[in-house]
Amino acid sequence: MTASSAQENAKTRHRVLLVDDDRRILNFLRLKLMHSGYEVMTAMTGQGALSAVEPQKPDIMVLDVMLPGKDGLQVLRELRGCSDLAVIVMSARTDCAAEAMSLGAHGFIPKPFDPDEMVESISAVLKQRSTGADSPS
Repeated sequence: MTASSAQENAKTRHRVLLVDDDRRILNFLRLKLMHSGYEVMTAMTGQGALSAVEPQKPDIMVLDVMLPGKDGLQVLRELRGCSDLAVIVMSARTDCAAEAMSLGAHGFIPKPFDPDEMVESISAVLKQRSTGADSPS
């Protein structure tokens, strides 16, 4: 790969902010997404997620619901007050899917999840947003 094609690839790489308090899930998903061509940042708390949005400028957030301190739904509520960042919510609590979607999530993935399904969901949301179809599905 030439230097110019490497720079072009870096410009087109999407940035994903993964938020989960389980280090194993974070590490596994980080590696899976990096292997799929994404640039990945992580946070392990709700406040950490909110604090990372402005300086890291992710294109999408994958947000667990059950977090220490502020849970994922609280994070989503606060985020919607200042940002239209694409968010996919994941949780073992499937009873919160409707609430997550009503708060503006662009998708909900139940745990345990198929890692390929996660990559496909991220790709679909980013593609949808790039074509201007910005409403949550």
